[in-house]
Amino acid sequence: MHVNGDQAKFLCKECGWEFPKDLIDNLIKEEQESIYCEQCGTENHKKDFGESQISQKIQQEKTKKLHSLFSTAKKKSKEYKEKIKSQLKKKS
Repeated sequence: MHVNGDQAKFLCKECGWEFPKDLIDNLIKEEQESIYCEQCGTENHKKDFGESQISQKIQQEKTKKLHSLFSTAKKKSKEYKEKIKSQLKKKS
């Protein structure tokens, strides 16, 4: 794995091909123990990427998801407040 800014890249140990996000997601979610390089066919085991690297990727995904949920919650909260205010004005 190589880190470019805040983006982690998982590369084949043999040829350096970058694995697509969906393959890495399956590896992280423990659905698979290894993935095969689409470029050269080399089997890359979860342990080849290292525990700390995979943990870092999991943490990045969780952080990204939390930011997305927080943004959505703030937006919805604002919408609901406006609806409640308009309903209260109608009753007055």
